[in-house]
Amino acid sequence: MALEWKIGLGVLCGGVVGYLLSVLLYRQKQFSLGANRPVMAVLGAALGVLVALVAFRGGDLALGEMITTPEQFRREVVASDKPVVVDFYATWCAPCRRMMPILAKLEKEYDGRIEFYRVDVDQAELLAANERIRGVPTLLLYSRGAEVGRIVGGKPEGILRERFDALLTQSAGAITFSP
Repeated sequence: MALEWKIGLGVLCGGVVGYLLSVLLYRQKQFSLGANRPVMAVLGAALGVLVALVAFRGGDLALGEMITTPEQFRREVVASDKPVVVDFYATWCAPCRRMMPILAKLEKEYDGRIEFYRVDVDQAELLAANERIRGVPTLLLYSRGAEVGRIVGGKPEGILRERFDALLTQSAGAITFSP
């Protein structure tokens, strides 16, 4: 879910809750601010944004296009003439969520030189099985249609940067990475 949608959902839900709370408090005459429904709606909306951002943290911070089928994987990854990084992740995976901001940052830095894609293993089980994904996060590195590296587990930015630089400078088959 995009950040704008998260904020919009938070504003809508929080605003409604704030308004309804003001109605309830005004009727019970327990809270004088409850009489000011617009203020309560704004306060509720602000709280709703905070709750939405916390509840949806991790989300789709990384910008890579989603791949859901083996056919799409062959078309986008294997057939690409650029180096490709494919992030196999799960929404429930804490290391995956920790890596998302790092991958988003690196994706912007390598824009135009490396293509980035994402695969949610829970939504693309067949694809994950075809690519022999045993754990998440797993990054597959492709060059000229061949897998040249695999990064398994959460890694710091420095290691990812080294591997991505090697992906750019080496020809297919010349580099292999151990998990």
